Amino acid sequence: MADDATPDGNQGTPQNQQDQTKMVPQRDLIAVKEGLNKQMTELKAELENTKKTADDHYQDLLNERASKEAATRLLEEIQAKVARVQELETQLSGEVETRKRLESTVLDAKRNQLLAEYNIPKEVVAGKGAAELELLEQSLRLIGDRKRIGSGVDHGTGGTGSSQKTSREKVLSGLEKHFAGR
Repeated sequence: MADDATPDGNQGTPQNQQDQTKMVPQRDLIAVKEGLNKQMTELKAELENTKKTADDHYQDLLNERASKEAATRLLEEIQAKVARVQELETQLSGEVETRKRLESTVLDAKRNQLLAEYNIPKEVVAGKGAAELELLEQSLRLIGDRKRIGSGVDHGTGGTGSSQKTSREKVLSGLEKHFAGR
């Protein structure tokens, strides 16, 4: 009676077995199989589209992350350059102050030199810039006789002296008036 066993292990008659198994026509099985294949193809296509979209989004994310990292590096470089510019500006302001002090010292030395060499009044050289002092010195060189120039010049004080001026005295008087007006 081993032949009488059903697939679920129960003992029964072959007729019982036929009652439990149902026969499906082959065309119905093929139709179901084709329907399942069609669904599987559609699901695969949908999965591929989803993967492609996910890959695109992932690639966009990677690009954005790389852009952010590049921007961060650029920002760090810019901040370093800004710090260097600020450092140079501070250094430059110190150098400008030093240049101004040195320029003032040089102008004072030039004024003192002209006063000592040409024996001219302080008012003539006071407040003059480098270009004006250079022009004054060239003019005084043309006149000549360095130490004696200021001795006979009429400074307009109304003192006693010769009523006639020499040509040198006239030039020096004109220079004094010209430079005193500046």
